[in-house]
Amino acid sequence: VVFDSEGDHFIRHHIFGSHQFNDELQRLFNLDPFEAEAIKLGQETDVPMERVEETLDFLLGELSDEVNRSLSFYAANAGSRQPNKILLSGGGAMLPGIVDRLERELGLRCEVWDAFEAFETTVDIDEALQGQARSAFTVACGLALQEITV
Repeated sequence: VVFDSEGDHFIRHHIFGSHQFNDELQRLFNLDPFEAEAIKLGQETDVPMERVEETLDFLLGELSDEVNRSLSFYAANAGSRQPNKILLSGGGAMLPGIVDRLERELGLRCEVWDAFEAFETTVDIDEALQGQARSAFTVACGLALQEITV
C-alpha cells in the first residue's frame, strides 16, 4: 500500500512469506515441515548452512525484483509521488537479512511494521509477544481494525 495523509494511492499484495522459504527448504533437502521451520529459526541441523543461505538469498532476490516492478509501475502512474519507506509485515518480515537486502536493492528505507502500534490495550503486549511473534499477527490485527472501522 502506498499511502499518505490523503489516503491510499496504490495497493498491491505480495504473497511472499517465510512459508516460501520453508517450502523451498523442504523441496531441496527432503525435509519435513518441522525440520524446515527449525532451520528457519536458526537451529542447528545436518543441512549445510551455506546452502540455507543460498536459498534465502535467491528468494530475497525474487522478492526484491517483484517489489521493484511494483514500485516502477506505481511511479509510471503516480507522477512525482514517490514512497519514502517500505513497511514489512508478517512472519516473513523476520527472515534474516530481509530489511538490509531490500533497503540496498530498492534504495528505500525498510522497517518491520508493528501492527500492535494501532491498538490501545489493557494487556502488556510487549511482554506477551516478544520478538518474531509480533509481526506474525499482522493479518489478525488488520482484520480486527477492519471490523472496528466498518
